[in-house]
Amino acid sequence: MKKSLLVAMIIFCAAILPANAEGDKDSQDDVVELDPIVVTPLRFEEKAVNFPGYVSVITREDIERSNAGYVYDILRNEPSLFVRDWTGVGKTVSVGMRGFGETGSSNVLVLIDGRRVNQIDISGTDWAQIPLEYVERVEVLRGSGSVMYGDNAVAGVINIITRKGKGDFTIKLAYEGGNYRYNNYNISSQGSHEFASYALILKHSKTDGYRLNGDYDGYDFDANITIHPVDNFDMNVAVGYHKDWYGLPGGLTTAEIDTLGRKGSTNTRDRSKTENTYVKISPELRFNVGRSVNAVNIDFWMSKRRINTDWVSMGSLYWSQIDTIAGSVKYLNSMELDSFENTLTVGVDLFKAENRINSTTPFQTKITKKTLGLYAMDMMTLFEKIIINAGIRGEWSLYYFDNVLTYRHQDKSPKQEAIDLGVEYKYSKAGGVYGRYSRSFRFPATDEFYSVFLGTVDTGLKQQVADTLEVGVKDHSWRYLQCNANLYFMEVDNEIYYDPVTWSNDNYECINRRGFELALKSDLHKTVDLFFNYTWTNAYFQGGTYASNKVPMVPENKINFGVVITPFEWMEINFNSDYTGKQRTISDQAAQAPLLKDYFVSNGKITLRYKGWKAFFGINNIFDERYSEYAALSWTGANEYYPAPTRNYVFGGSWEF
Repeated sequence: MKKSLLVAMIIFCAAILPANAEGDKDSQDDVVELDPIVVTPLRFEEKAVNFPGYVSVITREDIERSNAGYVYDILRNEPSLFVRDWTGVGKTVSVGMRGFGETGSSNVLVLIDGRRVNQIDISGTDWAQIPLEYVERVEVLRGSGSVMYGDNAVAGVINIITRKGKGDFTIKLAYEGGNYRYNNYNISSQGSHEFASYALILKHSKTDGYRLNGDYDGYDFDANITIHPVDNFDMNVAVGYHKDWYGLPGGLTTAEIDTLGRKGSTNTRDRSKTENTYVKISPELRFNVGRSVNAVNIDFWMSKRRINTDWVSMGSLYWSQIDTIAGSVKYLNSMELDSFENTLTVGVDLFKAENRINSTTPFQTKITKKTLGLYAMDMMTLFEKIIINAGIRGEWSLYYFDNVLTYRHQDKSPKQEAIDLGVEYKYSKAGGVYGRYSRSFRFPATDEFYSVFLGTVDTGLKQQVADTLEVGVKDHSWRYLQCNANLYFMEVDNEIYYDPVTWSNDNYECINRRGFELALKSDLHKTVDLFFNYTWTNAYFQGGTYASNKVPMVPENKINFGVVITPFEWMEINFNSDYTGKQRTISDQAAQAPLLKDYFVSNGKITLRYKGWKAFFGINNIFDERYSEYAALSWTGANEYYPAPTRNYVFGGSWEF
């Protein structure tokens, strides 16, 4: 690994050398890059630099430059984000943030155009059902989003913004292929008129996967239509359907890897199937009153998800269906005076989901979760220099547990408040220093309340509460160096975790996290773009049985760097690397098992363009690193590893007309 790291750094540094030839660049005033407009932190459009916190944007250009096959792939290079892929095909993927390890996916809220896609059980987000080709950009908010979004938004929020129709009517045909019989076909279309805009995609993706019984076969359809019947009024309608079949190869001990090989599996017949549908309707009305701008937005959406799993290795069948219906009403008032700007957002969120579970274990149940959230957030700008934001939320939840076999009914009604306070001093139009305090929360997932194997419900499980203090600086003023740096301290009370001793979920009294996030971006030359990110995370148990031990599945160090070279208008070369440090494996709170070793992975891609045509060739894991992103301590006391793919290739092309 050290040799591959050295080679990657040489490639990275060599790419910088042409940059010093460009000494006649414009002055700073001419190169200030327009700061991206984001909607995630405050649920209305605002410049990222104007929010007292750390939010980054992954653009459509970034997506096309990368080797990413799924949305989670483009998150790997983001500071403080940790991606763990069990199978390498988009299923059973966990995306965590700021050191939450095993429960990372439950502490990061994932949205699609503001629609919550986290499920109420511990399965979290199904990343395979989000076509990457349909994504316009991704906004990543680090730190609490609980005031604006409620449950799950403890460590941060990932908001996936889908493509909207614009310009003339176009059709795009695309194909990707690669190792392991990977084939991806999709057709998309988009366009706009005076009264409407539209975008849609139809996709089929199939692969045998890297490991035995690691195959995937999935279909997607998504459509997004916005109509403008009159001035100041829009109506957006989004619909989608996803279906897939996939294998579950399971983990391997060191001895099994030696016997079966990295591609082997002890669970060659475990299979699962997922089907998901959704519809979202969002009207918005805008009007002016005096010097104030006002808007009323309504979101209404429904979704249905079905999962059928055949655990042949355990002699068990599992069937789950989650039906969700939700709505929100948001009012925005923005006023601008001579030296004073104020934006107030107030809203109400309603949510109901019903989870029906059948299995061959002693537990068959129906669980219903209802939630009401009320929030208000105000952001004030004084003299264009000082930005102050303050927000509060109250959320009430109600769980119903109905055991089908015992006819027993139980319920639980947790409630929690969230707070967000921030201040920023802007020393330039695109630079500022900030401080932020937040209180966030997470209610237990439905299957954290119960044990499938024991057939029992524990309504004594508490919601977790986190207090976070962070300070940072962001400067997007210079073409030669754009910087985001953040230092945070987080204390989580009653954190929900899985106890491998009791085989059940419990609350840990207190867990501390502190970390440093650094993101540097540079445009040293008109043909060369560079980035370097570093994340330091220290997550440990405070007091109790595991006092001072590290939280499992949280590496202390993470480094990402990359370069994009554009020698000609029709050619683009991309190289990026990801280093992830050593970490405890899942369920090793007692620090008894060997550490999951660190790993270093580099990827490269070359893209050629001519008018509406595009062709590319990419290499993943260039230096053929043998590693696992995920590993867990089994009940036998041995670590089980989920080997990641070795060096592999991807190629493809598209035609837009």
